[in-house]
Amino acid sequence: MKTGHKVRVISLIVVLVLLLMAVVGGTYAWFSRNRVTSTDRVTSRTGEESVELYVSSQGGAGFRQQKEAAIVQVNNVNLTNLQPVSTGNLKTFLYSAGSSGNVVSSFLEDTEGKLYYHGRIYLQAVMTGQNAGKKLDLYLDTGREAGGAPVQAAKPEILNGSRLGLTFNGGNPVILSLSQNHNVGDEEYKTTTVVNGAAIGPNQVLTTAGGQVQAVADPSRYYGDYSIAFSDGSARLPGAALLRMESNQIYTVDIYYYLEGCDTDCNMALALEDVSLHLSFYGVLA
Repeated sequence: MKTGHKVRVISLIVVLVLLLMAVVGGTYAWFSRNRVTSTDRVTSRTGEESVELYVSSQGGAGFRQQKEAAIVQVNNVNLTNLQPVSTGNLKTFLYSAGSSGNVVSSFLEDTEGKLYYHGRIYLQAVMTGQNAGKKLDLYLDTGREAGGAPVQAAKPEILNGSRLGLTFNGGNPVILSLSQNHNVGDEEYKTTTVVNGAAIGPNQVLTTAGGQVQAVADPSRYYGDYSIAFSDGSARLPGAALLRMESNQIYTVDIYYYLEGCDTDCNMALALEDVSLHLSFYGVLA
C-alpha cells in the first residue's frame, strides 16, 4: 500500500491528492482489482479581502479548517476486489452476474458498495471583506502547477474505461470521463451487453427503474469540460461549474472511482498498475 502527498499554495486553489490505487491482476470489462489510500489539501488567501477554501474529514460541528485532511472511505470495498460496475446516477451500481461467451445479460445491484471506491470529504468557502456574502463557482484546475489531469496512471489505458464521480450535498451527479482515447487490438475487450433482449448502444450504461435494469445514455462528460484553462496569464472558464458555493456553507463531497463495465475500453491489458487521483479545485467569485 502506498501513500501520496502533494501540497501547493496557489491563489484560490485547493489541491487534493485523493488516493493511490494498485490494480492487481487482469482488468477487463466486468472484472478488476485495486487498492486505495489517502489525501491532502491546500488552502489559500488573497490579502485582507480573503477567499479561502477549506477541506475536512468531518462535516457539521466536526468540520476542521485544516491544511491536510484524510478522505473517509464510506463503503466496504475489499481493497483487492474492486470490479467493474455500471451506473448512470452514482446511486445504483450494477455488476455482471454471469455471462455466456461474449454476451453479458444478467445483472445484480451492488447494494453493499463492495465493488467500487466511495470516499467523502467536506468543503467550505469562506469569504471576508468586500467578498463577504458573494458566491464562488468551483471548477477543476488541471494546469501544470495544479498537478495535471484528475487521474494519472503509468499505463493510461485504464483511464479510457474508468470514471470519476462527484456529488455535492447529495445533488445531481457529475460523472467525468478521464480520457478521449480508446483501446485497440489486444487491449480492447469485445463483449455484448444485452438488456431486455436487446444489445445496448456504444454510449449507454445501466441503471434501474421500478426494479428493472434499463439502458440509459452515458451521462459522463470529459473532465476538460469542467476545467479552467490558463493562457498568457489569463484564465478561460469552461462552460460548466462543478458547483456554486455559498460562503461559510459546508458541502459534503462524495467521491466515486470505478470502472464502467459497459465501456469496451474497460479492458484486459492491465496488471499491477498504480493509479493516482489528483483533484485540484479552482474557485472564481460569481
